Amino acid sequence: MTIDDFTPLILNAGKASLNSNWNYSNVKSPFARLFCVIEGSATISLGGVCHNLTAGHLYLIPPFTQHSTSCDGKFVHYYIHTYEDIPAESGSIFDEWDFPFEVPATETDVALVAQLVQNNPELRLKEFDPEKYDNHQNLMNNLYQEKERDISTRIECKAIVMLLISHFLGKARHHNDVKDKRIRQSIKVINSRLSKTDLRIDELKAAACLSTNQFIRLFKKETGQTPLQYITNKRIEKAQALLLKSEINTKNLANAVGFEDSAYFCKVFKKSTGFTPQKYRQQALNPGKLPPDNEK
Repeated sequence: MTIDDFTPLILNAGKASLNSNWNYSNVKSPFARLFCVIEGSATISLGGVCHNLTAGHLYLIPPFTQHSTSCDGKFVHYYIHTYEDIPAESGSIFDEWDFPFEVPATETDVALVAQLVQNNPELRLKEFDPEKYDNHQNLMNNLYQEKERDISTRIECKAIVMLLISHFLGKARHHNDVKDKRIRQSIKVINSRLSKTDLRIDELKAAACLSTNQFIRLFKKETGQTPLQYITNKRIEKAQALLLKSEINTKNLANAVGFEDSAYFCKVFKKSTGFTPQKYRQQALNPGKLPPDNEK
């Protein structure tokens, strides 16, 4: 995906004035979160590293990023939740770029976010507990409402979000800090062909103009994963997104993410997430209610 293809859909937007009640653990959502902090401070833990959220800054949490929040005093911020409308043949912009977590917020940024929130009161969260709003039913309702809104409002909201994202993109790096252009080219092929069952190493090494052994060795050096591991992880992430936004059955889901054998797909999915696809969807409908699936 290129930035020209990036189509953010606005799920939620509002202003939150909190006081020691923004404490949630192990939150992981299929949408991205943008924060613009106005007053006070809070803490977010990402990958075991704690970050302070302070006034005058914008913060970005990509989709499917597990994090925990905490605050012990007054904390006022704007929030925007965005979902990518990703074509089947494309990948997420977050697949291709590593975005910084924090960037400075200009007065114009704050004014535009305030305008977005003020003009769209229907987008505000009624409750701030992720278990109350971060589920399949709300996601589907929000996506439907977003696509039913008038075109001028959608364009205005998208323009504001794109401006905010541009601040992060200006300091972003290619995902996994892939410096080698040949491997970046092969990753573009992977992201565009995740749904194809005939995606093979031969195609990827050809795109990189390398021999098989050279390609596998360089790919692992650049990404920390073998090509097969990388492809599998991206396919499972895409399957998770499809489960949360549709009622697709297991066989069609497997085919949609490039698996010919649905039984093998279920095995790989469970190994990665701890759930079968069906249980994963149930867990999304009832977050925090189901333990990991221990069935063999």
